[in-house]
Amino acid sequence: MRRTVLGSLLLGLLCACVAPGADIQLAPVYTRATPPGGATVHEALGGFVHARRDPSGDRWQSFALRPLFGWRRGWVDPSDSPEPERDWHPEGPDDLRVDWLAPLGYWKSHDDEIRSLFAPIYYWRSADAIRTGAREWEILSLPLVYLARNDRGANKTAWFPFYGDLDKFLTYDTVRFALFPLWSSASRRDFTHHNVLFPIFGWTWNHADGVQKRRHLRVWPLFSYHAKPGYWMRWFFLWPIFHRSIDGLDKPPEQRLSKWAALPLFGWTERGTYRSISFLWPFFGYAWDPRGAEPGPDAPAGAEAPGAFWAWDGPWPFVRLQGGGRDPRAQERIRLWPFYSYFRADDLEWRTYAWPLVHDREEFGPGFHRASFYVLPFYRGSQLIRDEPDDTGRGRREDIAHLWPLIHSERIDDWRRDAVLAIWPLARNDLIRHYWSWIWELYAIERNGDVVSHRSWLGLYQYATDGDEERKSFSGLYSRRSWGSGATRVVERSVLFGLIRWRSGPGTDDAGVMPPALPGPGWPAEWASAGDSVGSPRVP
Repeated sequence: MRRTVLGSLLLGLLCACVAPGADIQLAPVYTRATPPGGATVHEALGGFVHARRDPSGDRWQSFALRPLFGWRRGWVDPSDSPEPERDWHPEGPDDLRVDWLAPLGYWKSHDDEIRSLFAPIYYWRSADAIRTGAREWEILSLPLVYLARNDRGANKTAWFPFYGDLDKFLTYDTVRFALFPLWSSASRRDFTHHNVLFPIFGWTWNHADGVQKRRHLRVWPLFSYHAKPGYWMRWFFLWPIFHRSIDGLDKPPEQRLSKWAALPLFGWTERGTYRSISFLWPFFGYAWDPRGAEPGPDAPAGAEAPGAFWAWDGPWPFVRLQGGGRDPRAQERIRLWPFYSYFRADDLEWRTYAWPLVHDREEFGPGFHRASFYVLPFYRGSQLIRDEPDDTGRGRREDIAHLWPLIHSERIDDWRRDAVLAIWPLARNDLIRHYWSWIWELYAIERNGDVVSHRSWLGLYQYATDGDEERKSFSGLYSRRSWGSGATRVVERSVLFGLIRWRSGPGTDDAGVMPPALPGPGWPAEWASAGDSVGSPRVP
């Protein structure tokens, strides 16, 4: 008899279990849900374990033990991405990114390129060269070791400061050093520069036409002479006191830039009609140019050009006043540091108050307009509007409002996300948000058109809708699912981990108690739409 009862109970429990793939809400222990779009999301331990499976169920898209470790594949269908494209997202369906202790370490692949970083321990990159197709790679690691091989088969080897032999490094063809600063050399095109006990001794040899010519000699701080005949010349004597330089020797005299100084007493700069003078450098200076700026393209015929350029510095860095002139990069500037600063140019207007606390900035660029306002470190707000979406998938409009540490809000076109408690002090970092924000966010709301989702801390309360159906749940204690409106509305409820479930609403002919679905609520993976009725394959 006892065995019969136990068997009956066991059979009843098995029959009362949720269907495969149906929703399970046991937050913060475990949650399985299918948000609008069809992908299945698994969470455990309040968000510490997070995984996502694609709508077909054929493969996992992502898995993470946040914030310790996680990986993410590219989306097979970009429209299935839960949010707009981000820089750290895989770009294609075969791409893979692995993170550990984000944002310190990652490994990612894209096409034929692989990159990996674990700051500050190492950086590694390997890719097929665009020019030749040969494999090239490089690695930089502590203790300041750099190894690389380029597509021409040339090696780069360095262990700073002991030894280095680098091909095509920075802007140079070759860079070599041994026991730096004891000896180093750098070559570019037809010259080689040598240093011994840098920066004390240095000289440069020119190899043009097979003849070596001395171009540069430095015995610091006594003197230095450096020249490219016919282009420029520089020298100093008793550094940092006496300096002389001329740039643009290949140009007409009125276009050459000439400077000389006996610091800190006096300095002089001239170019055409432009002049500047400094005394007790860097504390005091004055510059002027009698030429006014050219009238703008919208100026009426016969309009006078803006006035001559002038600028005053002193005492630096507290005061700078500037106006007029031909340079569009700085049409007007006022600095009364740290109380107030104003900068205006053709494409930028920037004000600061009580530097570095308050910044008000407006910027115009090719195809975009950006306005931002900061009250550091508590508030950061910006709005970016593009004429057209660019080829990287970024939207036409991007807004950010970050009131640290309370509220964070961001928007990209129709996508928007708002969160309460934003401990990360910077305005936006998607990597931090994915791996860390679940720990501190009390409540988050995400919208993308008709698709809306809510999530409370640890996932205890969750809400989602696609415009037709909506689902909400509070752990396993209560869950509600509804779709349709008016005469077609259907509502299903579940309490006590799916033990008690019932259906109601004018849109159903089968109102009443539903079979249990432990551990609840057992809502199907496929979402309902307006007009679905009981008996539809969408309804359990």
